[in-house]
Amino acid sequence: MQRSGAGGIRAVLALLAGVCCAVAVVVAGSGVPAGASADIAPGACGSVLLAGSAWLGGLGVDVRSNGQDEGTGADCSAAQSKVGGVPAGEEWQCPELVNRLYLSRGWITETWHGSAGPALWDDTPGQL
Repeated sequence: MQRSGAGGIRAVLALLAGVCCAVAVVVAGSGVPAGASADIAPGACGSVLLAGSAWLGGLGVDVRSNGQDEGTGADCSAAQSKVGGVPAGEEWQCPELVNRLYLSRGWITETWHGSAGPALWDDTPGQL
């Protein structure tokens, strides 16, 4: 596999961060004052918020809801998602989305550890 370089890694990480943030904003109801209810419910835990076919030129993976725990820092599920038997992370957190995408596309072959942001960046898999 050819190294994509730091620029390629940064671009995809920025895209994924944007997807996570955009989905969180849409689900939380952008501009809704604290304590007010949002117009858009997050859906059930694990429900598809954005289909994989709708981003990354149709090569993405489904972006799934953290249910009623959306935006709280808590997990709606205690389960670990896996791709081809390789752990991708806690369902349905942003680092899990990164792992699920990279594993599904074959860009990595083992779990990319890190909770988010700098932790993921600092532990970038060697094949990237």
